[in-house]
Formats: sequence, C-alpha cells, structure tokens
Amino acid sequence: MDSWTIGLICFGGVVLIYFVYGLILPRKWEIKESIVVDAGQDALFDYLNQIRNWEKWTNWNSDSKVPYKFSYEGPIAGKGAIQKWSVKKRRGKTTITGGSEPNKIEFKFVFGQGQQVMDGALE
Repeated sequence: MDSWTIGLICFGGVVLIYFVYGLILPRKWEIKESIVVDAGQDALFDYLNQIRNWEKWTNWNSDSKVPYKFSYEGPIAGKGAIQKWSVKKRRGKTTITGGSEPNKIEFKFVFGQGQQVMDGALE
C-alpha cells in the first residue's frame, strides 16, 4: 500500500472513532448546583420569579468587559415573563415557563434564532 491509502485508512478510522463516541454520549444531561441563602423561601421565590432581577444575580453577565443589553416583555413576574439579551453578535431569550410557588421556577433559554434551546428549573 502506498502512503496515500494508509493516510485515508487512518483518517477513516479517526472519523469512525468520533462517530462511535458520539453515539455513546447521553442525549440529555443535567447540571445541579446549590447554595444556601439566608432568606425566607417566600421572599426568595418572589425575588427570583421577577425576570428583571435575573440580570442582578446570574453569572453569565457579570463580566463588565462584555456588557449585555437587556430588554423585557410580558408580565413582570411568573409565567410568560421574558428577558431578551444580546452581547456582541450573540442573542438569546429567557422565558419563565411555569413553576409552583414557593418551591420551583421553570424557565427556557433560547439561544440565537432558536438553534439551541435549554429547559431549566430553580428549586
């Protein structure tokens, strides 16, 4: 065999390994993080359920070198409250989709034009 054929076989092997590895990865994943806050559950729920407060406590917009721009739609709090954000050429939307007072707030992140969607919950 010449070097061209050996190179193609090696390249095909690498592609096959990546393909098989991709099949093994889980389709769904979960990240959990917890923190203890010295506040009553009702007060904390009311604060987090107001979408305008999210820019104060979320960590992705804490870098002052990359200023986010925010706009809001819908109700001030609860289901249907929307926060739209942009930074440089990236855009996204956070929507509170539901929950149960005072235990849970469900939300959805949509990145770009909807290419990436992520559901989440604060419990």
